[in-house]
Order: sequence, then C-alpha cells, then structure tokens
Amino acid sequence: MKSYEVQIWEIGKRADRKARPWRVRWAVSGQRFEDVFRTKALAHSFRAELVQAANAGEPFDPATGRPVSEARTKNPTTWYAHSRAYVEMKWPRAAAKTRRSIVEALTPITVTLTRPAKRGRPTDALLREALYLYGLNPRRWSEEIPADHAAALAWLDTASLPVVELDSPAMVRRVLDSLCVRLDGKPAAASTVQRSGPPSTTCSGTPSSWS
Repeated sequence: MKSYEVQIWEIGKRADRKARPWRVRWAVSGQRFEDVFRTKALAHSFRAELVQAANAGEPFDPATGRPVSEARTKNPTTWYAHSRAYVEMKWPRAAAKTRRSIVEALTPITVTLTRPAKRGRPTDALLREALYLYGLNPRRWSEEIPADHAAALAWLDTASLPVVELDSPAMVRRVLDSLCVRLDGKPAAASTVQRSGPPSTTCSGTPSSWS
C-alpha cells in the first residue's frame, strides 16, 4: 500500500530530551510519525530527505512513514530467496502432498517475477523444471544438480525481483496472468489455475522427492 498524502512539519526541540532533543514530525495518510536526533543538523538532513521525496512525487509507506524507495534499499530480499525460505520453513511439518502443492504454486510465480531484460535467460520450461525439481525442493538441496538446471537456478538467483516490488498492481497482474497460460502459450485448464500449479507435464517429481 502506498500514499502520496504527506505532511511534514518544521523541526522542533524538546527540553525533556537532552540526549536527542531535536524532533522531526510528519504524517502519511493522516498517520503521524516522529524521529528524534542528537543534533539539529542531523534533524535537518532527515527532514530534507523526506521533503525531497515528497516534492519528487514519490509514494510513502503508511505503515512505516518512510518513502517507498527507502524500504526497497533496506530490503533487497528477492522473491526467489523468499520462496526458498518459505518452503524450508513449511517443509518439516507438511505432508508430502502439501509439499508438492506448495512448490507447484510457487514455481510459475517465481519464473514470472524476474527481470525480463536480464541476459542469458533460460527457457521458461527449463526454469520451471529446475525450480520444481531442485530450487524449491529442500530435500534435494544437498544433491548434485545437473548442469543445465544449475545454470538456470544461477540465472534466477541474480534475475529474481526484490519482494518490495510486489506492491505494483501491474506486477500482480503479471503473476495472475502467468497462472492462466501453459508453457506452449495455450490457456491452462481451470483446475490448473485453481491449484496454481505448473502446466508443464515435465514437472513431475517422484513421490520420494517430496516425502
């Protein structure tokens, strides 16, 4: 969620704050925020950053009060890294069928959330297969990965988009569209879309890889 409704007040000084007396106050969508500083110069610098972002038309995050660009700088976690952490967390307590369903749901999304212009992009079919069989399957992380799959995952590791970019409606639409089309470009079956599974029949790990 983003907001362009930003109000920034002048710097104030609090007599009861000897360590950090200088205060900057601002509001985003009516929600008030403040930060305190040791010197007036530091407070001026921080306020100037807020004013510059607001004047440039940059959206602010109503939850933190900070410019969205700041959140992106401080949280570089990619979707691929986030997905791997998620499956690793869910794996120990999930049944084999649930594990497979999780990976099936994450695979097409992870392929979609990449930088289109990144050089050396493998085919979508290879990316999905590499993710489904190795990248998102914790039981196989210690195995030696075939060269083509390893190369695909290495590309994905550098091309995956930061999680913070998912606040874009256009990006969400890209994800939804990816679940409705098979690798050959034909519409996916309704049941496939509902399960958010990979439409390629090549993604069919053996039962032993999930349990």
